[in-house]
Amino acid sequence: MPEPTKTLAAKLAEACNEVGGVEKKGRNIQQSYDYVKAADVAMAIRHKLFERGVVIIPDEQEPTWREYQTMKGSIMRECTLCTVYNITDGTETLKFTAYGVAADSGDKSIYKAKTSALKYFLRGLGLIPDEKEDRKSVV
Repeated sequence: MPEPTKTLAAKLAEACNEVGGVEKKGRNIQQSYDYVKAADVAMAIRHKLFERGVVIIPDEQEPTWREYQTMKGSIMRECTLCTVYNITDGTETLKFTAYGVAADSGDKSIYKAKTSALKYFLRGLGLIPDEKEDRKSVV
């Protein structure tokens, strides 16, 4: 008897269950703190999704911009980007909205906003902790 087809939610749950914690490998030198890199979050979850035929298609909305002057007098350009993430297995589709906000004195704020939206969306989707060990076996 063939195995019943799994729902998209079941595939997501399986994939996310296989992802452990993601260690803070990034370091902000200027402000002296460690952080989870977006690339590490993506690497932790993407193949778990792909193995189940699940893909995430971003639909970026029109960004909003704001300029402001820093205390030192330079101009910063802040970008707020709303992205709708369509998660699909080709049969079902789930949609989630995420926001990224970033500032830069040059032209990089939109790319930083894209990265932050994706990173925090994926972390939230998989409930991915920012520690190497998941500790799911600890009672």
